[in-house]
Amino acid sequence: MKKLLNDSFVQDALLRPEDMEDLDRTLYASKKEDLIARQVLPLKEDVPDWAETHKFKKYYSEGSAKIAYHIGDDLPKTMVDDNDHSISIIEIVHSYNIAKKRLAAAQAQGIPLEDTMVTETRRAVEEKENTVLFEGDSDANLSGLCDYGSAVSLDNGDWVTGTSDAQKIHEDVKQMAVALEKQDGNWNARTLIVSNDAWEVMNTKYFTSSGPRRAAYDEIVDADLFDNIYKTSYLTTGGSAGNEMEVMVLDNSPENMAMVLPQDLDSLQPNDRGLYYEVPVWERIGEVLVRYDSSYSEDSVDAIKYANPTLT
Repeated sequence: MKKLLNDSFVQDALLRPEDMEDLDRTLYASKKEDLIARQVLPLKEDVPDWAETHKFKKYYSEGSAKIAYHIGDDLPKTMVDDNDHSISIIEIVHSYNIAKKRLAAAQAQGIPLEDTMVTETRRAVEEKENTVLFEGDSDANLSGLCDYGSAVSLDNGDWVTGTSDAQKIHEDVKQMAVALEKQDGNWNARTLIVSNDAWEVMNTKYFTSSGPRRAAYDEIVDADLFDNIYKTSYLTTGGSAGNEMEVMVLDNSPENMAMVLPQDLDSLQPNDRGLYYEVPVWERIGEVLVRYDSSYSEDSVDAIKYANPTLT
């Protein structure tokens, strides 16, 4: 609270704790559907909120067991990458303003203070969060989810022209799932992520048959290939192969990848700016964590496969 010269307290137009509680509820409003990073990536929240980097292990192995017909010294060995890898932890910051006259009116009427600017602030932070986690940030030297994994050359690279487009789309998506799961190890093509353009094509290309028309997307859903299917506008960075990633299949189990979240979005102490309060907000997130990525060893496997079908 601000003190007057006579040490009395000004009770009008002050940002009280109960006001902040209401604003915090607005700040943590449900995320909009198209911002999907937190739905796709398991949250890893056991990192200290003060950490600047997070170290972790990447894994691969080589060698296999064999039948021994005599005692020898040529036993096969499993090699595990035991080197420490690290990701950067960054701050995403924003702020919003609360006019004192609006605050005074809300307090006088005894109603909660809600502000569209708070929701828009949450949205702005979410958008940056999704950009960093999917696309990375070249200025900050951060890699995103799209920079990992390996490309799948689709048998039907053109999803638009042709006579059996829905069938081609279904075959291509299944081909990506098979490419992920046929690697050594226990892999599961749990999640399909498609760009907005790819989603539109999947929902507007139909199988040619009698009866009700059936879109490629419906066939993919009913085939139960994936636990989850998402669409997003964040598959456009190019990735490791230099292609725009319009379709991505991944095994997003917690042991394979994560969103490192040392500190979720939080409000800082409001700053008095005369006619309004400026409320800074920030969160601390890590560069996307991917444990299995073939770019680190020719013997390792990928938790991510992607493709770039022709959509126009």
